[in-house]
Amino acid sequence: MNDKILIVLIIAVSVIIIILYISVNNEENLLKNTSSINSKEDLKELFKNYNHKIINNKDLIEESNNIESKLFKVCEDALNITKDSIYSGVYILKNIMTKKDCLRTIYEAEKYAKVHGGWKNGRHEMYPTHDIDIRNIYTMENYIYHLAHSSILPKVAEKFNLNLRYLGISEIFIVKYCKEGQTKLVEHEDGHDFSFIIPLNKDYVGGGTKFKFLKDIVDPDIGNCTIFCGKHRHKGVEIKSGERYILAGFLNYGWNFLKRDFKIGN
Repeated sequence: MNDKILIVLIIAVSVIIIILYISVNNEENLLKNTSSINSKEDLKELFKNYNHKIINNKDLIEESNNIESKLFKVCEDALNITKDSIYSGVYILKNIMTKKDCLRTIYEAEKYAKVHGGWKNGRHEMYPTHDIDIRNIYTMENYIYHLAHSSILPKVAEKFNLNLRYLGISEIFIVKYCKEGQTKLVEHEDGHDFSFIIPLNKDYVGGGTKFKFLKDIVDPDIGNCTIFCGKHRHKGVEIKSGERYILAGFLNYGWNFLKRDFKIGN
């Protein structure tokens, strides 16, 4: 009886060893196969013949090419802006923000600056401003983005003959001009396709925005919004006294597509 038990145990142990051996070998093979496609070249080789039947859909091909062509056309025309171009237009949208919300925006920005060591000017490489990204002010961020999407972007699309579905927000930020810091901004083009500016206060002398193709300085009332093509050269006019706060926004048109083929900025 003991011999039978011993034989059974030997067989059982042998089976377990065989199973473990097979399992370990399979895991090693899996690791080898996985590591063999870890490099970019291996992945490229793996998918070099990849194709999907939808890529050959003639209707989608035509629609995609048509969209890309229209996006390129807008970008090219904006880059070659002239006085008579549709993109030289500058428009004022009335009462986009209430005076109370403008004051709240200034308050929240100054509160943020107090906690985080003041107003910084390192966010924009070419033409830096003393500013705070609205995303850093959580009590205002969603309100401001909703406001832009609902009240500003549709008007930009309308005035510049754009398809609203391809118009998006790159960034929105609060700028501060003061005698102790930045008092003006030199003439420049924005690094994005379209822009907007909302004055948040009027407690200053001087200021406003001067556009290349406009004779007069643009400086609307608190809460009104100036919309324009970012390639229309403009400058922030120097303030003589006081503090000037504005809410500025950069908008993109077909951003992900155009970013690959056009130099963004100056």
